[in-house]
Amino acid sequence: MNQTEVPETPPEGSSRDSWMLVLTTVAAFSMIAAIIAVGIGIRGGGDSEGGSTASGGSKTVEVTLGDMFIKPATLSLAPGTEVTFKVTNDGAMPHDFAVNGENGTKLLDPGASETITVKISESGEAWCTVAGHKAAGMVMKITVEGSAGGGETASGGGSAAATPTGAQIDATATPTADWKPYDPNLEPAPGGKEHVIALTAEETEIEVAPGVTQMLWTFNKMSPGPLLRGKVGDIFTVTLTNEGEMGHSIDFHASKVAWDDEMRTIQPGESVKYQFEAKHAGFWMYHC
Repeated sequence: MNQTEVPETPPEGSSRDSWMLVLTTVAAFSMIAAIIAVGIGIRGGGDSEGGSTASGGSKTVEVTLGDMFIKPATLSLAPGTEVTFKVTNDGAMPHDFAVNGENGTKLLDPGASETITVKISESGEAWCTVAGHKAAGMVMKITVEGSAGGGETASGGGSAAATPTGAQIDATATPTADWKPYDPNLEPAPGGKEHVIALTAEETEIEVAPGVTQMLWTFNKMSPGPLLRGKVGDIFTVTLTNEGEMGHSIDFHASKVAWDDEMRTIQPGESVKYQFEAKHAGFWMYHC
C-alpha cells in the first residue's frame, strides 16, 4: 500500500477559548442502474470497417473512455450489425466498456486498450460498469433502425426487453431486525490536542428503506460518515485509505488547502495522511 504524508504545519499557537469544532460528512452518490435490454451475441474476429450497414453486416467503432464520458456518445446501426469496438481508456482512472452492462472489456488501466466484437439487434446502451461512472455520464446510446429497444435478441431467443423501473417501496414495510437508527445524542468531545483518525473510502450497499438498497460512496461503511470533533487549536491527523473500486479523495471544508494537492484523488489500494489545525470554531462537512 502506498502512503504519502501531506502535513499542514500548525502555526505557533497562542491561547484560545475552547470552542467546539464539529465536522460531518455528506452522503455521496447513490446508484440504482436501470437496465435496458440489448440483443447481443459475443463473437470473435471480424475487423471490417464501414458506416451503417444492412442487416448482417459489420462495423468498426473507435471508442474513447475519458473521466466521466464516452466518445462517441451515440451510435446508429442496422439490425443485426456485428460491431467491433476498439476501446481505449484515455482517462486518469480505470474504466471499462460493456454493452448492456454485461458484455464488454475487462477493467482497463489508463492508456490501455481492448477490442471486442458484439452482434447487436436491439436499441439500448453501453456504459462503464465502475460504480458511479454511468450515473456521472459514461454512457453510449445505441440506436438500431426500426427497433424500439425490445423484442427478439440477436441469438433468436425471443426474450423480451427489461422495462426500466424505479425502486418499489412498500410504505407499510418495517426495517430489518439488524437495522439501527442514528443515535441523535452527541457524545462528548474527545480529550487531548491531537485527534488521530483512520477513514476508509469504499462503495457499500446500504438499505435506505425497508427492502430497498442503494450503492453508496461511504467513509467507514457509513453515510453520513463518522463525526469528527475537537476544539480550536487541536490537530487532526487523518489517514484515508481507498478500498473501493475507483479513485476516491477527501475534501475537508474546514481546511484551506488546494483540493488537487493534499486532498487529491487516490487510486484503489493507496492511502494518504493529511494533517491540519482547527483554527476556527464552527460546523463543517467533509466529502469525497
